[in-house]
Amino acid sequence: MSWQCPGKPICEYDACENKSVFCLNCGLDEKEVREKERQYYANQRGESQSGNSKPRKTIASPPPQRSLPIARLGAIAIFALLLGGGVFFWQKSRACPLGQVREGKVCLTVIKPSEPERISSGERTLFRHKGNLNRDRGIDEFKAGNYPEAIEFLEKAVLGARNDPEPQIYLNNAKARRKGSPLTLAAVVPADNRATSAEEILRGLADAQQQFNDSRSRGDRLLEIAIVNDGNDPQVAAEVAAELAQNPAILAVIGHNSSDATIAALPIYEKEGLPVISPTSTSTDLGSSVFFRTVTSDRATGEKLAEFTQKDFQRIAIFYDTQSIYSQSLLKAFKSVFPASGILEEIDLRQAQLDPRGAVEKSADGEAEALILLPSTDTASIALEIAVENHNLPSRKMKLLGGDALYSPDTLINGRDAVQGLILAVPWVSQSYDPTAYSAQAEKHWGGKISWRNATSYDAARAIASVLNNRSDRQQILADLQTLELDREETSGVMLKFSPTGELDREPFLVIADPDAPPPEGAKLGFKWLP
Repeated sequence: MSWQCPGKPICEYDACENKSVFCLNCGLDEKEVREKERQYYANQRGESQSGNSKPRKTIASPPPQRSLPIARLGAIAIFALLLGGGVFFWQKSRACPLGQVREGKVCLTVIKPSEPERISSGERTLFRHKGNLNRDRGIDEFKAGNYPEAIEFLEKAVLGARNDPEPQIYLNNAKARRKGSPLTLAAVVPADNRATSAEEILRGLADAQQQFNDSRSRGDRLLEIAIVNDGNDPQVAAEVAAELAQNPAILAVIGHNSSDATIAALPIYEKEGLPVISPTSTSTDLGSSVFFRTVTSDRATGEKLAEFTQKDFQRIAIFYDTQSIYSQSLLKAFKSVFPASGILEEIDLRQAQLDPRGAVEKSADGEAEALILLPSTDTASIALEIAVENHNLPSRKMKLLGGDALYSPDTLINGRDAVQGLILAVPWVSQSYDPTAYSAQAEKHWGGKISWRNATSYDAARAIASVLNNRSDRQQILADLQTLELDREETSGVMLKFSPTGELDREPFLVIADPDAPPPEGAKLGFKWLP
């Protein structure tokens, strides 16, 4: 049973949780700690009752220089072994041997459990909200290095959860490990707080990994994908980037999801020459000698949206997110094309006192012809409130246009009739009407409509896979990506080529929310391509 050492001021070290007889910090057992705690509070009570405002000075006695009892040494040794090789010992010097850390008076080898494990090739699930017994059994065998047994369980896990990409990636990883010396990529996704987006990305990667491994000959190395969770948090993104960059087995990175996270990680990758392809980060602030993306940038998207808008509308109001790099860069690109004289207002979706109805009525009173919605994923729900209030206007309703943060089933399901006619500039459109197209095959495989994140992630993995060989290294991958050209039959449906700065060399698409387009489950509208 674990117990809590209270730490300061009872002991000179920090508080800590202990699962052995002895405290990791001060080296005392629970009984000794409780006695010190009792004496401390007894002294405090005595000082308070004395009425003396000046605290009594006490001189702490140095710890007795005594040998540890044999029983205690045995218990410490057993606990050290349980921690994976940590060795407890008393020492006068503050320095610890290389590979160990000081915990109070003790030097030990131990992994601190302060943060959950964020990287997995098959050793753990990063989607804890999903239950799958065969997946979990496969993970146990994978972790133990029993790859044939892991493959057996993971094959069952895939059959039992056909829409879940994690077991499929782990299955292919187990096969790659069994064959030996895999070619390893890292995929950084927000698994803990944006699970839907993370799984959309991983579906595209799983498809590309499967194709690559199935195409390999007998002596070829297979592809392994290590899934990494950064939670879209820039600080965490930088931490995992440092770990990936220092791991020579990682040949390239696919990610990160958000522009903020990618910006935080990119200097670390650049320093180590680690190639990065983001399928979802669109900010115009991104750029590096190691950076590529398979999604159109905010500059391209914003300019495309502005060019379309100014053909039909002269007076507009813009709603955007002041705390989002994505939203701000999209706004900047839009304003570089649309005349400033036609922008009546720029409204921050983040402001605490925002009144959606009042904001819409004010735009209507100013004779705005269209509302431009440029939210981040965090403020997309507020943008939908704006759409609903516009739909509820008693007379003239304004046209709705926006960026790709709204290009999701949630917009159609939650926006309902209010988003009918909504026009978005987006990085990809489905070609599921063509049975040979990737989108048609992927929808059949995963049992439902796929998203643009699925498609651009597939393209990112296909780009890297197309330049991989048995002797691949980071430097060669970088050089080959710069001259890469893939036909539409080799991608999600569009030609793939990078500009000298790593940008996707093609324009965004326009889509419209329309009742004639196939809707996602729970919606009456679907998105269709607007040529």
